[in-house]
Amino acid sequence: AGGGAGATPPLTTVKQHVVQIKRQQAEYVQQESGTTVAAVPAGEADPGGGQVRSSLDPGDWIALNRPYNLQNGDKKITFRFGGGSATNPAGADRAAVEIRTGSATGPIVQTVTLKSTGNVNNNTFTSQTFDLDYSGTQRLFFVFRAVTAAGAPANGFGNLNWIEFSGKGVGLSPDFFPTVPTTVGGNVPATLALTLGTPGS
Repeated sequence: AGGGAGATPPLTTVKQHVVQIKRQQAEYVQQESGTTVAAVPAGEADPGGGQVRSSLDPGDWIALNRPYNLQNGDKKITFRFGGGSATNPAGADRAAVEIRTGSATGPIVQTVTLKSTGNVNNNTFTSQTFDLDYSGTQRLFFVFRAVTAAGAPANGFGNLNWIEFSGKGVGLSPDFFPTVPTTVGGNVPATLALTLGTPGS
């Protein structure tokens, strides 16, 4: 029924939050350079969205579709990766990934080394976890690089299935929903609007 005293309009409050899912399927990224999308190889036990990000060569990059904040996470990142060869067997260094913020040439917050996953390229996948920490909310870019290691390829590193962050992530404390005094006393509950992205958004 109406607003406050006199001609005062109704008092409303809206909070909007974009909630990111922890696991991002690599095939859904909207910004990339040099990579392609391919069907998940038959050897992958975790097919996810049914496709992978492929044709990973030095200097190629992908960007997650929205920014991430690690405040409520474990500060870990996992890559579901598949790539190897007879000369670069499972467990050997395969390729490096520079994790940058802001752009593909932005500051490097971490560089990780993906390991070979088998003797046949792309058919076997493993989940490889690394430390990751940075301040604030950042858009993340992943730039692929060759490594100097026995049998490591100069290009054609393999396939990336998904990227995942670990930890409890977003949560609502009991006092998250504020109350706002009206001009006539009492409290008006606030409204919370959550914008949930599509997979990979």
